Amino acid sequence: MAAVTATAAATVAARAGAPAARATAAAATATRTAAEAADPVPVTTFEHRLTTLDSGVRIVTEALPSVRSAALGFWIGTGSSGETHDEAGLSHLIEHMLFRGSSRYESLEIDQIFDGFGAELNAGTGKETTSVYTRVLDEHFGTAFDVMADMVWRPRFDAQELDAEREIVLEEIAMYEDDPQDKVFDVLGDAVFGDHPLGRAIIGRAEVVSGTPAEGLAAFHAGRYTPGNVVVAAAGAVDHDAIVELVRAAEGGVAAGGPVPSAPPVGAAEQRLRFHAKETEQYHLCLGTHGIARDDDRRYALRILDTILGGSSSSRLFVEVREKRGLAYSVSTFSSAYAHAGQFGLYVGTRPDNVEKALKVIGDELSRAIEDPATDAELQRAKENVKGRIGLSLESTTARMNRLGSAVLADMPLLSLDEIIERLDAVTVEDLRALAGELLDPARLSAAGVGGSEGDVPRRPRARLPEPGGGGVTAAADPIRVGVAGAAGRMGATVVAAVQGAPDMVLAGQADPALGVALEDILGDVDVVVDFTQPHTATANALACLRAGVHIVIGTSGFDLQPLVDHGRQEAANGVTPNALFCPNFAIGAVLMMQFAAEAAKHMVKAEIVELHHDKKLDAPSGTAARTAGMMAEATGGQAPPIHSVRLPGLVAHQEVLFGGVGETLTIRHDSLDRSSFMPGVLLAVRKVGGLTSSPVVGLEHVL
Repeated sequence: MAAVTATAAATVAARAGAPAARATAAAATATRTAAEAADPVPVTTFEHRLTTLDSGVRIVTEALPSVRSAALGFWIGTGSSGETHDEAGLSHLIEHMLFRGSSRYESLEIDQIFDGFGAELNAGTGKETTSVYTRVLDEHFGTAFDVMADMVWRPRFDAQELDAEREIVLEEIAMYEDDPQDKVFDVLGDAVFGDHPLGRAIIGRAEVVSGTPAEGLAAFHAGRYTPGNVVVAAAGAVDHDAIVELVRAAEGGVAAGGPVPSAPPVGAAEQRLRFHAKETEQYHLCLGTHGIARDDDRRYALRILDTILGGSSSSRLFVEVREKRGLAYSVSTFSSAYAHAGQFGLYVGTRPDNVEKALKVIGDELSRAIEDPATDAELQRAKENVKGRIGLSLESTTARMNRLGSAVLADMPLLSLDEIIERLDAVTVEDLRALAGELLDPARLSAAGVGGSEGDVPRRPRARLPEPGGGGVTAAADPIRVGVAGAAGRMGATVVAAVQGAPDMVLAGQADPALGVALEDILGDVDVVVDFTQPHTATANALACLRAGVHIVIGTSGFDLQPLVDHGRQEAANGVTPNALFCPNFAIGAVLMMQFAAEAAKHMVKAEIVELHHDKKLDAPSGTAARTAGMMAEATGGQAPPIHSVRLPGLVAHQEVLFGGVGETLTIRHDSLDRSSFMPGVLLAVRKVGGLTSSPVVGLEHVL
């Protein structure tokens, strides 16, 4: 058997250009003979060897004389968290392209080789890592290694193959979008981490997958699949020294590369709500917050807390939500640990009419966990559960290889089983109480949901918003969470800056097609939306906000208010009254100008309006001019005066009302010289919209 292995590996190495004698020797010892395998060792040992080559590539192995198979993995320190917005999905796309052919192996040939071994070759992309792995009989190890090394370090990135694989990945993205149970975890990541790359879906953005050329993908690969960013891990029927020689032969010619981009620091945890409306039989809900980093000493306490709360079929949530009340088929807790942050959360899937009941039970159990995280019996049972799962996993060579590769790539210590058990046994109830108090604090918990009716977004609790007739939210209260629709436009960007500079407000969301963020994506996390979009979208945006229980301040003109009026009647009947404030002009001077013009119209009948704006303004006449004419007609009971519209570069926003009388004229004029002139009115509207006694309301004058 060993002779067959040596011959096969010599052939493989010859294809790679390695000296045949060295390849034969390496292959002869890379996997052990059947005679060697007959001498078993306890499966619970962790006897690993680690070598770092001059290039930086690390090789870690664990020999298990009692098995005939070998698990092999290439671990690369790249994932979705190291991508920019414009790169989102490239790590995952590259993982797919590794199977589309390498410098010496065609795509079909790769499949045929592993099919001939009776083995599976697989890969996976995570937030911080990518891995390519397999498990083969010892006689096939040399060939499997050669194929995988060529895939990892020398993929082809053929343009035609890339076009075909794009379609597969786009279908995968669509599949995830269609699966609410998968989708809700991506939504939770966005809720917990916000704009941080850890909050992005690993699978990436369709626009990036569709638009990145083969050259761009190859450049991304070259910067991340460098020897110093790769760990080769193997467990089972393996010989460490022989694998080191195989790696030396395979890595030749691979560029060293520079520093690999990493994710920026994660800020403090914020509470965010993210909901996606989708026609489903069940409502899928996650609660979560920042967890702990992978090197945090509390990771052993977290595993035990996770087990007690929702990590087993006898856990508190499983028993209370499912077994006792039948409110869900699936309910569980989960945690993920990264280099400098983590995530802890829970999932429940239940019928829409059971959501409130399930949340009540979950809330009670979370509160109970903070006060009383474990009885002595629960603590001991959870410890034995975790130990048992670790012990059972040690019977898998793949699990052992995964442990080696992930730990070495992350520069984590490879502890012995005794050391792990010692740390688990040291966890106390007080450790759990302190950790639960941090992770389960309601003020830190974000929420994500997928389900409900199309167009329906679950309502955000509005405790921060004022009662009708009140004076709005002040700096003494919690900050107003503001979202901006049309945030990528010139006015939208100015509003974003103004909100960020307001001491009583927090910018909680930016929606714009140019940013790839829909309005519905931010509604769960805001109290008030400021809309600076276009007339054809403003009505739909306003209705979406009102349905979500969110106030809206609208800065566009020329749309029908009747749908908002009808919706207001319906909501009032239901006891829910979010407000809409429509402002044709936010400049306080312009509002005064309109008031003065309405008063003057009572005494000077003949008048005309001239409004002048920049040449990019789409609507004419402007909303301000139309509003002024309407106010003048209402004041006199007569006809609205004519309006003349001017659109020229160099202008911002200007209007004059010219009155003519016997032997005299009167001109009332207002000039906005910069978009910043509108911001005091915008911020005033945001502060006051929650205190309106009716809705919709037209005109900033109602809150002056």
